[in-house]
Amino acid sequence: MQGKVLESLGSKLAEGWIAQLLTPAFVFWAGGVAAWVWRFGWAAFEQWVTAQAEVVQIILIAGGLVGLVASALVVRSLELSVLRLLEGYWPRWLRGLRRGSLGGLIADYERTRRDWEILQTKTSRTFDDEEDLALLEAKLRRFPVAIDQFLPTRLGNILRAERRMSDKYGLEVVTCWPRLWLLLTDGERKELADTRTRLDLGARIWLWSVLFVVWSGLAWWAAPLGIVGAIASYRQLLGAAEAYGLLLESAFDVRRGALYAALRWPLPATPAEEEALGRALSAYLHRGSDRTSPTFSPPLKPDR
Repeated sequence: MQGKVLESLGSKLAEGWIAQLLTPAFVFWAGGVAAWVWRFGWAAFEQWVTAQAEVVQIILIAGGLVGLVASALVVRSLELSVLRLLEGYWPRWLRGLRRGSLGGLIADYERTRRDWEILQTKTSRTFDDEEDLALLEAKLRRFPVAIDQFLPTRLGNILRAERRMSDKYGLEVVTCWPRLWLLLTDGERKELADTRTRLDLGARIWLWSVLFVVWSGLAWWAAPLGIVGAIASYRQLLGAAEAYGLLLESAFDVRRGALYAALRWPLPATPAEEEALGRALSAYLHRGSDRTSPTFSPPLKPDR
């Protein structure tokens, strides 16, 4: 009977969506069992398990599965809070840490900006100069456009750099993005959704890695493994955030015209007037308007 239960559980865990949800939780609890065995020995663990009646073993297996699923769901519900914490939205009692971290990031930004300006103004650049310039430009894109928008973490600044759409086109991301999302193709939505899933998964693994440190009371190696896992998952988060920000900006680059057309808002004729029209459109979507301008363009013809 016990073998049939284990076989059934194995087939369920093989399903992709369950595996994606439960794998980090399983690694965490398996690590806890390994730490307990490390501390007290395999013989004691095996003796305790075999001493239980078969019905008790089944109850333990079922209870373990319930605990596994419950813990996975709890951690998943905390993904957004963890992500915001890693972005640098910290409570007030961490003001000192926030100021110190911001100071270091601002100094890094200003140093990078200064090096970029030196290379940018060179009249004759070598191949190495061009390579350095490209690296500096890529690094500058990981920061917001204004220092007063900086957050105290690199992840937060990468994600906040998405606000450059407001400076480029006058379109507020928070207001315009839900409308623009409806105009994307299925493939574009999937690409963005997959990248966003990578962000959420990275935050989930980071939290499980931090929690793994609790097993250090049983085994010394739990803390180093948890720290390494947290560092690795944070680095994965940085890469996912850059990819997500680039896709988001690209969606505005190539689809903002569809947004104007769908809302019957007049298209800007030149780049010079686009920012003003974009800000007016954002304000209209956010608050509405009773003004007599601008004049709406003719409605789109329905597809046949």
